[in-house]
Amino acid sequence: MYFVRKAWNKPKTQLGAFEILQNAKICAHEAGVGYSVFNDSGKVIYKVSKDDWYRVRSSWDKPDSQIGAYQNLDTAKKAADQTSKIVYDWDGNEIYRSKNANPTPVKPSTDDPSVVRTMSYKAKVLKKIGKYSKGSTVEVTRDYKKNWVFPDGTTIAKDKRATYLDLTKQIYDNTCKYTKDVAEAWVNGRKTASDTEWLFWCNKYGQRAYIFKGSKGNWTLQKTFKCGTGNIKYGDGSDQGVSFGWKIWDKEEKYQGPSSMQYYNMHYSSAWGNSIHYGPVGKPSTHGCISLAKTNAIWCFKNLPINTRVIVF
Repeated sequence: MYFVRKAWNKPKTQLGAFEILQNAKICAHEAGVGYSVFNDSGKVIYKVSKDDWYRVRSSWDKPDSQIGAYQNLDTAKKAADQTSKIVYDWDGNEIYRSKNANPTPVKPSTDDPSVVRTMSYKAKVLKKIGKYSKGSTVEVTRDYKKNWVFPDGTTIAKDKRATYLDLTKQIYDNTCKYTKDVAEAWVNGRKTASDTEWLFWCNKYGQRAYIFKGSKGNWTLQKTFKCGTGNIKYGDGSDQGVSFGWKIWDKEEKYQGPSSMQYYNMHYSSAWGNSIHYGPVGKPSTHGCISLAKTNAIWCFKNLPINTRVIVF
């Protein structure tokens, strides 16, 4: 998540929390000098400067179409509206498009890991927290540190979730399939290592598993499979959450799990369960495991060795 504030230690100045870095930058620029974009560790990702200029063109790759450069974003927007053009920032990112500008699909940057998201949840607030009253419904997301984040950036520690939140619905999109470039940029950007030449990433939002081969910073996507993840309806503990530290530690072709027999089973998190195995795909459907179609489960069982890193996000 990316947070727009004047300072990290001044949460009351926060204007919003964003999964997409560029959206956070736009928010900061609309607020003006003095605002910065922070990551979830409080590090400044970008700071608005008085020296930033906005360029108004018909297309970034057509500099001859530029009608001017402006330090004030509102002035740049007005110029774009008057000439049916587009406002770009200093790096060529689209900031604003006039209604009459030529419609061009905006593709996510393949080197920006913020295009990747994890599952979010509709939740009922059990106790008043910040501006959220008891009984209200919000959408929350579990961040990299496993804490729960509200739309305005308010955070609840992972061990306080049951006190403040009742998760009622999981929000995911099983049509979401990241391209090879995006998937590789995300895992390589995180500098994730594995004790083997393989890496397994389960993306909960898209209900897909991405299999990589290589090494830290140099992973290459090999396979993409549909998968099924933990369903909150089975009760506390059934939803895997997020983690970057798990790894496959045991393999069994048949394993009597907590609720049923599991086939082509690879334990990745704990002694009692949470494994990769054959089962339903395309939606949250397990008690905390990652299920794959039979042929894909067999492929993983045969090709992914013990100690392969498993990411769930």
